[in-house]
Amino acid sequence: MLLNRVHSAEFPSSIPNLIFHKPHFTPLHHPHFNHNPTPTSYKPPPKPFNAPHPTHPPLYYYNPNIPTSLSTNTTPTLLTIPHHHFTT
Repeated sequence: MLLNRVHSAEFPSSIPNLIFHKPHFTPLHHPHFNHNPTPTSYKPPPKPFNAPHPTHPPLYYYNPNIPTSLSTNTTPTLLTIPHHHFTT
């Protein structure tokens, strides 16, 4: 999703600018970001994450159990993994 955002005119055009610019990359602003990685941290993402989305790459994600403006988003969900929905 980071590369999708970097290639989108809606977001900063470099990975450092994207991840350090609030609120674009919320995992960076999570208190656990600076913790030491666990063995699980090094595992590859689930297969659906590697699937290309050539026409409408996902730019946003949200947890449907946490109320946000995106959780009321009317755009279609492109991908769902446990606790997260990805949309355009």
